[in-house]
Amino acid sequence: MIKERNTIFSLGQFIWSGFDYIGEPTPYHTKNAYFGSIDTATFKKDSYFLYQSAWTDYKKAPMIHIFPY
Repeated sequence: MIKERNTIFSLGQFIWSGFDYIGEPTPYHTKNAYFGSIDTATFKKDSYFLYQSAWTDYKKAPMIHIFPY
């Protein structure tokens, strides 16, 4: 991702849904769609921190997130 991010023609990255939402469920036995980087209670998921680390300048705003194992 870093290589594509540093090109002059890249404006950013598109995420279909930033938040989880009710509707279009996967798997189909639930009501919620779990595609977002932030859940329905506005808690940040691991993917949120992955995008933050890729798109934030670590010299200006260093960050660390430990993924659960």
